[in-house]
Amino acid sequence: MATAHVGNFRIHTVECVNIREPEIWRSTAYIHHGDESEAVEWIHDAGLAATRDEAARLALEAGKVIAADLAPDDSAKNRLARYGLTR
Repeated sequence: MATAHVGNFRIHTVECVNIREPEIWRSTAYIHHGDESEAVEWIHDAGLAATRDEAARLALEAGKVIAADLAPDDSAKNRLARYGLTR
């Protein structure tokens, strides 16, 4: 797992390997606003590589690009409020 910050956003990755393809590590990037637990965006299989660290690095870079394009106040809470929803 790798973590980075871009503006108001925190990006973290989760890595796994498929037992049918043990030579390929997969990493998904999750983008959170501030300290919210719910991800605003996520990129499934953002990193595919021969090693766990490389897959995490690739996913983190992809997450940084997406986070840089989000509005600073784009949070899960604000997205729900737009539709009159709460959690």
